[in-house]
Amino acid sequence: MSAAKLLSIALICLAAAILTGCGKLELKTAGQASDFIRDIARGGSVDDWTHEADAVASADNAWLYQGEIESLGKTLREKGPDWACNTADNADTASEVSGIYTKLSEEDRERILFEAELEGAARPQAESLISDILKLGKLRAFKAVSAVCGIG
Repeated sequence: MSAAKLLSIALICLAAAILTGCGKLELKTAGQASDFIRDIARGGSVDDWTHEADAVASADNAWLYQGEIESLGKTLREKGPDWACNTADNADTASEVSGIYTKLSEEDRERILFEAELEGAARPQAESLISDILKLGKLRAFKAVSAVCGIG
């Protein structure tokens, strides 16, 4: 086989690999949605994933909330596993799902903020973290927190 023919075959293979997303992880099933949340929360790249058009609802939601998952994971990694992980776990555990919203009673919020302050957190930082947990939703938040903090 000539060098030109080998080069042509190699270029065709390379083009096919690029067009099919060579090496990308698929986001289509509920299990893959959990893997996606954990990966992104730990600092993985969204660019490593491809969202499939016929994905289940949990995969669609994980893709939709990728920015929030990434932000929460980054906060937990940067603040360390002390007050941030405890605050995130407490907020997620105490929160309740009401329709499409995740809510936290004022009593639980104040208790969690007080505990975070005892662990050395500034109140605005702890409030921001709680807000991120509630925006993300109970199941996605739990998966992100457990991936970074080793809780659950």
